[in-house]
Amino acid sequence: MRTLSFAGLVASLAFSQTALAQETLDLLEPDSTGSLELAVDLGVLDRGTTGVGDPLLGLGYDHGGGLQAGIGARAYLEINEYFRHGLSLRVSHQAGSALGLVGEHGFAWSQLDVAYVFRTSLPCMSDGDTQWYLSGLVGVTGVHADAGTGDAPRDERWNERVAAADDLDHLALGGMLGAGLDLHFDEWFVGALLDVREPFALGSGPVSRSFVTSGTLRAGVELEL
Repeated sequence: MRTLSFAGLVASLAFSQTALAQETLDLLEPDSTGSLELAVDLGVLDRGTTGVGDPLLGLGYDHGGGLQAGIGARAYLEINEYFRHGLSLRVSHQAGSALGLVGEHGFAWSQLDVAYVFRTSLPCMSDGDTQWYLSGLVGVTGVHADAGTGDAPRDERWNERVAAADDLDHLALGGMLGAGLDLHFDEWFVGALLDVREPFALGSGPVSRSFVTSGTLRAGVELEL
């Protein structure tokens, strides 16, 4: 009888441990396998470019900035209820102080970012109706820089500036880092993103590299998959 009682106790303990393990897995198991974020953004960009003297420096193409607009998508895989990671794609554009809509510009600066992205929730700041998320990105950026004539008068250097604009057109490739904070309302969200890039010019033109910083406000929708 003592043997049967001991066997029953062992079986009971094993059953309770199995039930506890299953409850733990149920808590960690995500409600979905992932999600897709679609967003538009608007912010400001600041660029510093280095190269071989004139015409880059002599005509003032070495620095610029202004409004930046973009669209992006992030595909997340869900690890648990707190952490997701995946792939981010983003296209953005900057030209002069007002996206090229007003006045001339030095470089029209178009970027494509391909990055690994992770996101973690901030439960101490969240509640049932809203959720806060901190995200980070690391990846590569490709740039198409289209030089214009800039905000310059039609003086004796005008022809020189037109010729320089042709020489300064270039493609560039480099790295990027970013960090963001988003607030989600059900499937909708708003947030802010700060990032830095250092693209290196391709080819043998007068441009060497650029260092770019930007800050944007983003808004969009998240679709559970």
